[in-house]
Amino acid sequence: MWNSGAAGTVYKYESSHGPQYRELKYNPNGNFSGFKPEHSKVKIDNRKNNVDTPTVIMEKETVYYEFDEMQIGGHATVTFYHPREARNVSVVAHEINGDKTGIIKITDRQRLVVNFVESTHTYMDAPCGFTVDEYAEIVFPSDVILRGERTVLKGRMTGVENLVLERDGTVTFSGHAHTAKLSNQTNWHRDDHFEPFTPGLLTIPSMFIMNKGLMVIDMDPVRVVVEASDTILKKGTYFNNL
Repeated sequence: MWNSGAAGTVYKYESSHGPQYRELKYNPNGNFSGFKPEHSKVKIDNRKNNVDTPTVIMEKETVYYEFDEMQIGGHATVTFYHPREARNVSVVAHEINGDKTGIIKITDRQRLVVNFVESTHTYMDAPCGFTVDEYAEIVFPSDVILRGERTVLKGRMTGVENLVLERDGTVTFSGHAHTAKLSNQTNWHRDDHFEPFTPGLLTIPSMFIMNKGLMVIDMDPVRVVVEASDTILKKGTYFNNL
């Protein structure tokens, strides 16, 4: 039996002013400029249908996506098309909303930047899960609360200083998972972001797991080192090193 198709995608932007009032935005990856809409939003909702096929956001030869808001729910999974000739693909989501069942997936040579403001101590309460494949990277704010039902980290997690896991959420570190500090400068469209490459090194200064949260480390045969100055487990939580 064939699975149902992936979730439909609604993409919109809003502008109440003419072009002369809109912001001109430069895209360094493509070396071009264009008018930025006042608000851009992508919404994916599977209406609680679990299917194997993800929703793919695709725009011909696009290697840089930026959304003011992403809304993922109803057990939907969304991923981004990687053009054949492109070295890297970047996705910036300034705000994420959802019902804890949706998943944003990034694959090899892709980077997702969420709720991040440069040079600022920032905070994110994530209402969805994430899947970060090997040789992919997710850049979080310094303080992150993961409430999604399932997050799988096989690649790099960057920028996290305080990690909170709760409300039956599960985070699994596997593959070549590792953490990194945010670099002062990056040319993502042409750099090799995995230098230094440190699989198994998980440096998270503060971890707080509560309300039946579950953290799993399953990285055999990679040797795992967890560096955390403050780890708190409360209210039926689990830390499992397989």
